[in-house]
Amino acid sequence: MSNGFVFSRRSEESLRGVNPKLQAVVRRALQLSKVDFIVIEGLRTAERQRQLLAERKTKVAHSKHQDGLAVDLFPVGGTWKAAEFFPLRDAMFAAASEQGVTLRWGGDFNGDGHTVGNDNWDCPHFELR
Repeated sequence: MSNGFVFSRRSEESLRGVNPKLQAVVRRALQLSKVDFIVIEGLRTAERQRQLLAERKTKVAHSKHQDGLAVDLFPVGGTWKAAEFFPLRDAMFAAASEQGVTLRWGGDFNGDGHTVGNDNWDCPHFELR
């Protein structure tokens, strides 16, 4: 059963250039999600990565975004509270499991089950492993 959520034009544009497996997971996650969400960033240029590094919005000079292996998602109407991202996490991991894809989530980069701490916490971020 579908929840009725559909991606906006912006989300569709943000998915362009993203690895097809990850695109499929994101699309399925939207169908499974209990909350609507948008794709705020997918494929990223080296110039954009340098800009984010200069602005201290990233800690790495090269990101999986540059290889089309990562996306940033945001709940519609969200306020950046960690708990708002948990339904996205759940939907993304359920979709990935259905499709035999392994993901890493920025809210728990080291996979230890703690969603805050020394994980380089980045709740919108999902990447292929």
